Amino acid sequence: MAVWSKFDKRAETGEDTRIHLGVQKAKQTLKNNGIPPHIHGRKCMNLLRHVLYKDEETLLEAKQHAVQSLSPIRVVATNRRLIIVYPSFWGLWTGYDLISPTTYAILPYKYIIGVSMSRGKMLSSLKVHTSGSVDTGSQVHDNSEVQGIITENAIIMTRLLEEIIEYIEDIREPDTHKHNQTLKNNLVDLQEAQKIIEEHGSKFIWIGIEPAAYISKLLGVPKETILVINPTNANSYTEEEATALDYCIIISYDGILSTHLSTLLKYKFGTDIYVLEGGIDKIIEDTRIARNYPNLYA
Repeated sequence: MAVWSKFDKRAETGEDTRIHLGVQKAKQTLKNNGIPPHIHGRKCMNLLRHVLYKDEETLLEAKQHAVQSLSPIRVVATNRRLIIVYPSFWGLWTGYDLISPTTYAILPYKYIIGVSMSRGKMLSSLKVHTSGSVDTGSQVHDNSEVQGIITENAIIMTRLLEEIIEYIEDIREPDTHKHNQTLKNNLVDLQEAQKIIEEHGSKFIWIGIEPAAYISKLLGVPKETILVINPTNANSYTEEEATALDYCIIISYDGILSTHLSTLLKYKFGTDIYVLEGGIDKIIEDTRIARNYPNLYA
């Protein structure tokens, strides 16, 4: 299939998988509701240029109304973290902190356990709740509550953060029995794997560094049935790429990495994918025993 050519060894993004998936889901929700990504103006960039990463993307911003403060607090949600900016008057309007400093609360999403909103008719307040593993006392002013945000903006920001947090929590606290049963059902031996490949015209997915020819010889299958991919690119797959992996068999060295990858693809895309139990280590060991070779690693 032509879709196989779309798989390549792109670089690792370095983003935590849980946060990345939660952010992607929240971004799609914003898009579905017709809310465009926030674009920073000049004054906004004067405040944020010192703390934003070069490739950091801003999803949404909510700030205090002018009637609340002449130097309004900004709550900025990016694809990596939540940033709360407490600007000084001169820092906001001139770009230079002449008398008092501009301060920042940098909150990685993994430390946020909840968000609450006190809703008013026109203006509302937003409060971020963090876990005990991060000391927000020195970062967040007024007990992490930002008052005087336009109610509509406060609602959108609250829903965005809730969606990201909810997704992360779902992964932190999985249904262990159901999760383990899914893993068990997805594990197949080489004989079962070959039957699945023949029946569905799918492929063996190798996620190691050795070439396809080596894996082909080791498994005793045609080279064209082996697809070599970089597992760190799974987060950036399209629906088409993920669907193409249905009924494929993922192979790693010992079966652990392939199990993690199959879980990710199943959770994110619903991909019906299998794992070669024990990986190539088991194939090599079974061959050694069958031929009565000595164990060189004993």
